Amino acid sequence: MALRLEPWLLYRHGKKKRSKTFYSLSEGNYHVSDVREMRHRMIYAHSHGWLVLVHQGECWLYNPSTTDQIQLPNFPKGHCAHHFSNCALSVSSSDPKLEGSMVMFIHQYSDEPRFLYCKPGDVHWTVATVEGNCGSCGHRIYGYRAIASLGDEFYVRTVCCESLLKLQFNQFNDDKVVDDALISKIRLLDTKVRRPHFPRTYYLRGSADSTSFLAQLPSRPNQLMIVEVNYGDHIVDDDSIKDIGFKGVELYMANFEQGRWEDLGDLPDDCAIFLGSHPDNILVYNIPKEAGIFRGNTVYFTQYRDGDHLYAYDVREKSISVSRLHCTNTKHCSPEPQWILRLCRIHRGIKTPTEKKKKKKKKKEIMSSSPEGRCINEGNPWCDIEIELLSRIQSRLFGADRSHFRLACKTWQSAFSTTTSYACLKPTENPLARCRAHPSPILVHIGKDGELVNFFDPKTNSTTTLPLPGLKGAVIRSSNHGWLLLSQGSAGQKLFFFNPFTGERIDLPSQLMYDFEGIAFSSPPTSSDCTVLGYSVAPILALFRSLRRGQRKWTDSSERMKGIQFHNSFTNPVYHRGLFYFMGKNGNLCTHNPRPKKKQSRTLLSNLPTKPCAASIRRSHLMECDGKLLSVFTGHMGRSLQVYQLNLGTMTWEEVASLEDKVLFLSSGSSLSSTSEDMESRSLGNKVFLDRFNGKDGVMHCLARRKFYTMWSGYNSDDWCDTKEYTNCAWVVPNFDTHKEDELRWAP
Repeated sequence: MALRLEPWLLYRHGKKKRSKTFYSLSEGNYHVSDVREMRHRMIYAHSHGWLVLVHQGECWLYNPSTTDQIQLPNFPKGHCAHHFSNCALSVSSSDPKLEGSMVMFIHQYSDEPRFLYCKPGDVHWTVATVEGNCGSCGHRIYGYRAIASLGDEFYVRTVCCESLLKLQFNQFNDDKVVDDALISKIRLLDTKVRRPHFPRTYYLRGSADSTSFLAQLPSRPNQLMIVEVNYGDHIVDDDSIKDIGFKGVELYMANFEQGRWEDLGDLPDDCAIFLGSHPDNILVYNIPKEAGIFRGNTVYFTQYRDGDHLYAYDVREKSISVSRLHCTNTKHCSPEPQWILRLCRIHRGIKTPTEKKKKKKKKKEIMSSSPEGRCINEGNPWCDIEIELLSRIQSRLFGADRSHFRLACKTWQSAFSTTTSYACLKPTENPLARCRAHPSPILVHIGKDGELVNFFDPKTNSTTTLPLPGLKGAVIRSSNHGWLLLSQGSAGQKLFFFNPFTGERIDLPSQLMYDFEGIAFSSPPTSSDCTVLGYSVAPILALFRSLRRGQRKWTDSSERMKGIQFHNSFTNPVYHRGLFYFMGKNGNLCTHNPRPKKKQSRTLLSNLPTKPCAASIRRSHLMECDGKLLSVFTGHMGRSLQVYQLNLGTMTWEEVASLEDKVLFLSSGSSLSSTSEDMESRSLGNKVFLDRFNGKDGVMHCLARRKFYTMWSGYNSDDWCDTKEYTNCAWVVPNFDTHKEDELRWAP
């Protein structure tokens, strides 16, 4: 049995948060203990297993694995711990006694932020103010977004221009002691590394907020990286709104020589990031080879008020999976658990899940190479059919025939789960061509590379992969009429329409950057009356930007809120009866008329309808169905999914008990409706398809049974735990109409 440092989740609970629950991800268990050294103390930073603990005016360095503790001086007068916004600890792995370490706090109480730093063995804290203004933009510095250490040096990101600055300490040793503190000056050196040009709404239609995490790259010890998190979900409960979770994450590396942030792309395969709710709670972990429980190139996180589940964001696939933590002691814990490094016992005799799979695979190879295995294959030649031929056969089957095909043998079952590559098929054998007769919504997902696009058909529960060049870095913003509206570029400044079924593209006039909270278009982009409308809501103004077909410039307009409480719900607008409808988080609607008549208001903001349900709302969707507006509200983990219909006469949401033969499709990019007849299955009526998967099977929700399940894998759950959600996707109804070159030009 050996020991190694691994990420643990720390929960605080009990009277005055004295008790601590430590949860080990690798072992899958937890234990509760009342650590005396951690009573009433808050964790402000951690590094190499050491924690910075603060309680009132005292500060300690504590190692929970070795129980070593180092007492630091008391804080100076007038520097309360509640006013510390950020903290960083510089610790070297080769310095177990912390002789060269330093603790750095940022004090944000006054208009002039201050730095407090101290080393083990010092008698006083040093309080330092900044000399001059920001070295990047020249403005007065009034706050910092993040702080991190790189060796024995400290770097900060400013709020004014989000530039990266280096701290230079006073080298003349002329500091004076005033009120038990050394008074000094700090200079902020400009590293020439400016704010990266990325939109804050990169993988989300309208991100309400974002958090920047600054950390050291594991594979490159002399480099810093930014982890930019875009929040997505929200809580609407007791007339309060709280943004939680995130829909996307972007990684950037600081290039000090060229003075810019570079797109880091993927993380190393042996690296994972663990994020807390505070910008200082970031843990970059190098995964050992024998640690099969952790996945590389993944960002792990927990959500606010949700300590029972662990979320994992796959950087390469752009998907979020959720799993349940087997910890029954988190109900009365603090809503924001923290990540720490702690020693974990490694039992050599126990096989990890990865090792078990390798052993099982090796056993199959031995069986197939043995004489008995060859006899089995010779007696059953149907198992020797090539996978390519089996993939072509299964792509032409429907309904029960596909189920029987899958149950024939394991070889045929593997062919069923294998995605089809468009490169090995002739144009007449395109698997998507079968959608021409009965078109039904297809989920289109674009990965990070953009070279391969996945098409999921819920009718047959199959995924087709097609190579569509020119979509690298493209983000799906909206979908309608068989077309995708995407943005591309470092700041999303390029907007264009794209038909994934014909490959046709229509470019729109460029803009400085994509800064919309929602965007939609009224009709197919090839029609003469097509209008694109994007909007963003500020506390005082609602800003709109529209573009008609034939125009080369965007038209801006605004409307004062005038007491209207409208918060964006992260669902795209819907064009209905000549008006664009926008829905807020609590269910209220506002309308925008792209072509108003004389003396007719262009925009109408309202607090109606009111919140339709008493339960807590996490997500909301708006769509059109049979000439009526429908809304779908979901609670925590998909519980209490409810459908409502808008009554235009009374401006109220009326609950829909049953959809009958209607089928709904929900995603962050678009929400659509269809019928069980178009899906060629009566059993799919009164169902709601999501952009979630259990393995390779699509997840749906039955309104009658109030359950989530799949058609093939046997998944059945009250919530959407153990599923994976794609972030850069949208439901699209296939459109195979082709157009002339003149029709594919937005403006002459």
